[in-house]
Amino acid sequence: ENRLRTQQQSAAAVERRRHQRDLVEDARFHRGNTKALPSSYVYKPGAADNKTARAIVHHTGSHYVMAGSRQFQRGVRVKGAVSRHSKQGARMQA
Repeated sequence: ENRLRTQQQSAAAVERRRHQRDLVEDARFHRGNTKALPSSYVYKPGAADNKTARAIVHHTGSHYVMAGSRQFQRGVRVKGAVSRHSKQGARMQA
């Protein structure tokens, strides 16, 4: 019984190796991004570009959009409070 189990496991291992070899050959043939070789697989999203969304992402992370306090971001405006780096504050200092 042990001998039969060993033969079955050996046959399964040979089949796995053959299957993996076929996958690797396909990957080499296509020279592309394939999951057959995990070390070389990289997720590459499509070339879709939304110009409007890109502009929103750029301006949200730049230009001091988030420079105000948390209260200011939530819409609570305090009379006389001036955000840093604002032109209004620069005029008041002068």
